[in-house]
Amino acid sequence: MNLRYSVADTSLSEQLFNLEIQSFPNEYWSLESIKSEISKDNCICIVAYYNDKIVGYLFSSFVYDESELNRIAVLNEFRNRKIGNSLIKYLIDILHNHSCKTLFLEVRESNKSAIKLYKNIGFKKNGIRNNYYKKPTENAVLMSLKL
Repeated sequence: MNLRYSVADTSLSEQLFNLEIQSFPNEYWSLESIKSEISKDNCICIVAYYNDKIVGYLFSSFVYDESELNRIAVLNEFRNRKIGNSLIKYLIDILHNHSCKTLFLEVRESNKSAIKLYKNIGFKKNGIRNNYYKKPTENAVLMSLKL
């Protein structure tokens, strides 16, 4: 598979927004939110391409030596090809350059495939945040990875 990864800039905002709507139809980020996040100095947006098509992305932010994985998505037809795994590993390499020591995330309790992905990378469960998600209401599993 001909995949490549790069850090995004605001020129990709509309493409990312279209993928965002497909990936999170009930709670997607607005186009303005995506542009704003990409523009922040403490935000990293990584994009996965298959040929010239965006097939996945992630957003992460960092403060001092901590980072949070805010969003990750892969197009349905490209799932189970280790794209999510590769996006996170690309992020980890970047975070090392920013002297980050811990990467945090929260994930829907029912999202077993994502939880499995995170555990395989080395994330540990830290707790539960009750009723964190809406549409539908669901608990979040809190996880972290020491970098």
